[in-house]
Amino acid sequence: MPVSVLAVIVDCHDPRRQAEWWARVLGYEVNQRNPDEFQVSDSAGTAGSLYFMKVPEPKVGKNRL
Repeated sequence: MPVSVLAVIVDCHDPRRQAEWWARVLGYEVNQRNPDEFQVSDSAGTAGSLYFMKVPEPKVGKNRL
């Protein structure tokens, strides 16, 4: 059975900055979904998306994916 990834969600301190950086690297677009929540996706909609969401607590330990 085929499986596909719909989205990868990243909790971060500065979601706009992270989203803009990844959009430049991947050649994708940034769309604001909600306050402090940004989606990075290709304009054709054929690949999975990256979602960057603000969290109030600082990072402690491993990456938050």
